[in-house]
Amino acid sequence: MAAPGNTQQPTPAWLAHIDAMASEIVPMTVPLELDTLAIIKKMLLAPADDNDGAVDRAVQELRTYYRTTVSSPDASGGVQDYPAKLVMFVVGAVVDHVFELAKVVDRRDPAHKRLADLLVGLKRSGAAVKFDAENPQLGWESENLDWHAAEIWRSFTPDHTSPAEECTSALNTHALLARLVAGDLFPVDGGWRTAKCISEGLQHPPSQEFAIDTPLVRACRAAIAAQYVLLAGDVLVRQLGAEGDAALRRAEWPSWAERLKTLAAAAAEDGIPEWDLKGSAAEAAKKVEGWLN
Repeated sequence: MAAPGNTQQPTPAWLAHIDAMASEIVPMTVPLELDTLAIIKKMLLAPADDNDGAVDRAVQELRTYYRTTVSSPDASGGVQDYPAKLVMFVVGAVVDHVFELAKVVDRRDPAHKRLADLLVGLKRSGAAVKFDAENPQLGWESENLDWHAAEIWRSFTPDHTSPAEECTSALNTHALLARLVAGDLFPVDGGWRTAKCISEGLQHPPSQEFAIDTPLVRACRAAIAAQYVLLAGDVLVRQLGAEGDAALRRAEWPSWAERLKTLAAAAAEDGIPEWDLKGSAAEAAKKVEGWLN
């Protein structure tokens, strides 16, 4: 127990998770995974009032790390000869770390937003980079991001028999995806994916495709849907417009609002209290009603 007057904050769970991740990485000649993880750790440990600065510094450190690694005479394994491939390695490692950490970082923790902002910042700084063998710069590579997103969107929620921890992890990772949709990392189908997740999460009774149908899992799906409304709903409205499949989605909005209001008015909190389903559902219902008006 902390001594009286001790204002030291408890160690966040994600910090121990980072250390565990680092201990499992096998160092290579170019310890890329360890180095990129260290940059992310430094970003997350920055003061709470330094969000933008912490992310900007991490992006710049990764860009510098790429240039230094490409030009280092001590780096073997051919990375100097394949600077374009090294972009994929660096960005891919960062994406892997972000999605692994998102499982354990609560979506309400400022660290969660920093993880999303890091990927948004990397894309914005690297998307316009043209490959130049004489002056290699860290560009952007979406292959790993697309793979992680497809896996999460495909499974939606866990199908384990004891899913409490897995559901919390799913809620956090879907919140990350919603932030990334809002950051324009999925410019083609982000709105459609958002609409699909909201529709699936609020469907009652749920679709037959879900193997597990318990009150806890239903609450998890609804909590995920609420996060998509709150974090990525504006992208849905902007991308879908009023034609084609969009008309079908727009027709669903009144039922979304009603379902969210029902969840918000429930006598007891469904799911796990930290999900705050009642509160987030109430806020999301107001947002959907705003779209309708």
